[in-house]
Amino acid sequence: AYSYEVSANGGSTYTAMASNVYTTATAGTYTFRVTDSNTPGCTVTTTATVNTISDPTVTATQVNVSCNGGASNGSVTLTGAGGSG
Repeated sequence: AYSYEVSANGGSTYTAMASNVYTTATAGTYTFRVTDSNTPGCTVTTTATVNTISDPTVTATQVNVSCNGGASNGSVTLTGAGGSG
């Protein structure tokens, strides 16, 4: 059997994990420690960095109609940036 622990942002305190899956929405560096309880002293650690994802933004660019009188050549172009997925 294995035990799983995590420590956030260089902390020396490890918190037990319920399984081998860890979910967070907080940016930082996480250290994971896995111990094989059947083999004394068999522990492995590794780190992972979670980066902040920027909020999505949308920019609208307007093009007016070329003349009055029924022209239908106006437009709006939307450009997205940031976010993820």
